[in-house]
Amino acid sequence: MAAILTQPGANLPPIRTYPDKFAGQVVLITGAAQGIGEATAELFAAQGASLALIDKNDHLLNTTHQVTSAVAAVLAAHSQIDISVHLAGAYPLIPLLSATLTDFHTQMNTNMLSAFLLTRAVLPGMQQRGYGRIINTASEAATRPEVGLAIYGAAKGAVAAFTRATALEAGPGVTANYVSPSLIATKQTLEDPDPARKKIFDMCVGRQCVKRWGLAGDVARTVCWIAGPETEFVTGQGFDVGGGTLFT
Repeated sequence: MAAILTQPGANLPPIRTYPDKFAGQVVLITGAAQGIGEATAELFAAQGASLALIDKNDHLLNTTHQVTSAVAAVLAAHSQIDISVHLAGAYPLIPLLSATLTDFHTQMNTNMLSAFLLTRAVLPGMQQRGYGRIINTASEAATRPEVGLAIYGAAKGAVAAFTRATALEAGPGVTANYVSPSLIATKQTLEDPDPARKKIFDMCVGRQCVKRWGLAGDVARTVCWIAGPETEFVTGQGFDVGGGTLFT
């Protein structure tokens, strides 16, 4: 079955961006080399942001030294970090009884520990300046479990709880929120010749209110809205980006 990239019957007006919305702001994005991270970086760039891009090929962000060094390098180059978008993560399918302690620690480090370390590194500067946006990535797997994602769902549930707690301590002008994507089609997925993968997406579409595949741009636009100065009164919140899956 062909990829469903537009919802039948929908008649949407053009999506508009503003080339100077994030002018003068520095956006740090992890997991920026491909997929959702790449789409998010491109959308911020199109709206005038200065970007600091990190990917696991360069920084795993699993140790205090790695995070401190990465954030210090950004501050040395730009003097500030206004928006931190943590999109790096990993989600291997591992049945619970096949999972090892190594699998558990890898998932927790990649998804949760990295969020903790990055937040701890960027928050002081945001508090000092009186402005900042911290955006983490949870997952629908935290609230709608799937077979093989027990550890991943637990790690992402921890990210959600951690982000809400961060909002309590963030301080004036600084917000902390998270996005929870469902299964998202990326360039790699769309080019995958394996028909089994497309069947999984089509199954997801069947559960959604919005009858099309989720795209990286859907998450990127949500992140950019959360990151705007107009969302000062929105913090400690999770934003489901899944076409209404959790309602069905």
